[in-house]
Amino acid sequence: MTVRLTVRRAAWERHVAAIAASVDGLLPVVKGNGYGFGRAVLHPVAATLADRVCVGTVSELDHIPLGVTPIVLTPTLRPPADATPILTVGNAAHVDVLDGWGGRVVVKLRSSMRRYGVGPDELPDVLDRARTTVTPENEPDLCLVMPTTFGMGFMTHGVFTPYSGPGSFGHSGAGGSNAFAQPERQLAVGYVMNKMAANLAADARAQRITDAAASVADGL
Repeated sequence: MTVRLTVRRAAWERHVAAIAASVDGLLPVVKGNGYGFGRAVLHPVAATLADRVCVGTVSELDHIPLGVTPIVLTPTLRPPADATPILTVGNAAHVDVLDGWGGRVVVKLRSSMRRYGVGPDELPDVLDRARTTVTPENEPDLCLVMPTTFGMGFMTHGVFTPYSGPGSFGHSGAGGSNAFAQPERQLAVGYVMNKMAANLAADARAQRITDAAASVADGL
């Protein structure tokens, strides 16, 4: 016996849209065979709900619309050629195999299910590997046309991005904006401005705020 399931698409899409509107920060998941619908069918729907979508593995990076950033939920031992996807790492070995890959990662913390993930005792090691500078020293950045320092998907402390000193990592934006963290100080700083400067990084205004914040953190 063959069973055929027919979905009333308009009603289904209205239901999905209503649920999505009621959930703040919704992150769609399209993986496997697309839950029977097919990934090619579901990805355009997911793209109307968020600018990011979760997929199961690096083999499921097809059919994703332009402008949507995929997050790969399962750690991989073979990074994709494209640095657009955000990959998941669950231990130091997952970080090591991504050496030289220029994309971003999220760290999977170990849950009560204990399937995989970083435990409290392993997190410092994973963090240190992820924020280690991997760009060759003094190599000109092909986009910014000056030497930059990058770790795994974010900028690291350097001349171009001093932040709050060694161990700090984040990203800088045009006009002087930046955001970074420095776990050793338990410090995180985000800076945006009303007036853009001509520089791309090392903005004097942001650095003054950073230095003051670091000084306060050191006094706690």
